Amino acid sequence: MKKTEHFRQELTVALERAAVTLFEKTRGEKIYALSLCTSGECDFSYVCASANTEERLEVTRDRYARNNLSYTGKAGQKRLRWAIGDWGYHNFSPEVEGLELPAGEGTRRDR
Repeated sequence: MKKTEHFRQELTVALERAAVTLFEKTRGEKIYALSLCTSGECDFSYVCASANTEERLEVTRDRYARNNLSYTGKAGQKRLRWAIGDWGYHNFSPEVEGLELPAGEGTRRDR
């Protein structure tokens, strides 16, 4: 089996476990996004799973609004909705974070 296929299988299993963990952690919350994040647009050095809920978005918005009124209300939520680094469940899965990327570098490996 190719190393990239092995990685793909490991990633799939890790993401399945991450989804189960997320549903357990967010009982009663409204999940609006689950994302696989990378270190950048190319030549990845890591992957991680991130997610957010409407409830965590409000908490983050309120925290930001204490120091900056432009984050108040719906406008603040809109500004933060896709700010993955500020999500309540950013990088929440040790299984995904711990994956070793295939050897090599650049776009060929990224594919």
